[in-house]
Amino acid sequence: MTLSHSVEISINKQEGLDAELSVKVSDADYAADLDKQLNEYRKKVNIPGFRQGKVPMSVVRKMFAKDAKRELIDKFLQKSIQEYITENNVKLILNPLSTYTAEDIDWAQDELEFKYDIGLRPEINIDIEKLNKLTRYQIEASEEDIQEEIEKLRKQAGKVNHVDTVDKSNTDLSVTIHFHELDDEGKEMQDGLHKVKLFTLAEMPAKLVDAVDGKEKGYKTEVKWADILTADEMADIFSIDKSTIKDLNPNFELEIRGVFTVEEPEMNQEFFDKYFEPGTVTSEEEFSAEWKKLFENYFNQQSENVLAREIKQAILDNTELEMPKNFLDKYMLISYEKQNLSDIENYDEKRKAFDDELKWLIISEYVAEQQDITITEEDVIDYTKEMIRGELGRSGMTDIEDKQLQEYAINYLTKENNFNRTSLALRDGKVFEHLLSQVQPKVEKINQKKFEEMNRKQ
Repeated sequence: MTLSHSVEISINKQEGLDAELSVKVSDADYAADLDKQLNEYRKKVNIPGFRQGKVPMSVVRKMFAKDAKRELIDKFLQKSIQEYITENNVKLILNPLSTYTAEDIDWAQDELEFKYDIGLRPEINIDIEKLNKLTRYQIEASEEDIQEEIEKLRKQAGKVNHVDTVDKSNTDLSVTIHFHELDDEGKEMQDGLHKVKLFTLAEMPAKLVDAVDGKEKGYKTEVKWADILTADEMADIFSIDKSTIKDLNPNFELEIRGVFTVEEPEMNQEFFDKYFEPGTVTSEEEFSAEWKKLFENYFNQQSENVLAREIKQAILDNTELEMPKNFLDKYMLISYEKQNLSDIENYDEKRKAFDDELKWLIISEYVAEQQDITITEEDVIDYTKEMIRGELGRSGMTDIEDKQLQEYAINYLTKENNFNRTSLALRDGKVFEHLLSQVQPKVEKINQKKFEEMNRKQ
């Protein structure tokens, strides 16, 4: 479609960063394209009394011109607005919102005007100094940590022998327990806290051991969590902040879902080759050293993710942005299909989350533009392949061919909105890299357990 230079597009600024975009078009702007489209209809349409392809154009125009014109103008508007925005470097925070409906337009008119509400992007000034107060946590694993991890690997790879009853004198037993928060009537809370947890008797809290001793698989009972667990144990089992425990219902259902022992495999070459490239690790010492690298790399990446979140929050908290209020009000109403903002449930909470997400999108886009950060399709695919490789590697699958990884990545990226999400995540990652290069967060060395405990509290 060729755009006509006679198209009139203008932006009328209103209060603050709210504005109105107006597009005026005439039949002359798209007449040639309309004739071409109607001629295509003429070739294909079947109308009684006429041979296919021989229907008079006057009949085709009478029957289809209105719908064809609407369809053509819609495409014409999208393209002309996008070209105008690009050529004039207009910075919008979101796509324009039309102020009209198709029923409002008299499509028979030769000249038509279409209006849109738009929100202009605010000026941005990031205070880098505020970021110097952040902390980068460097995870260091002790020998004890690594041996615990290796012990878990051996149990995962071991032969399982099921037994019927929990016997606390047998410290080699493992027990799988399901916990579920109950309401005041003793029924499972739909949105309540629940967890399936695997324990060895050696690590199971003492009062919980007494509660399940002598019980068989399938045993269920209602308990008060405070009778079998301390607050610290509760926080650890459910991976929650200790301060939130007071808000829980005191009653839980406890169900034994499995009782078994594990015959652990020997630490031999067969075991080493299950987790690393065959022949590259040949002793327990080498296995421990290599697993320590994987362990620390994994948690240090998690630490970088935490730092990235803190950078994001610090910037949001310390960067004042003027926002186009009327435009965003309308955007919220359309998103929730409401007539009044007061009709939106938990509006204040939802609006803050929406504004924060939008503010970060604006800031991230601004930094990317300033630093010429671009993300290609190849970047997205390569990143997804490495993400999948890492997840499979932690499960012991290290010999995945690149072709298979490519297929996994493409399959993942074609689902839902995964490509756009991954692309934005990659861009954010590069934005964070730039921001980190501008600041000097203090470095603190901690172990994995303390790091995970800190994360639960955030």
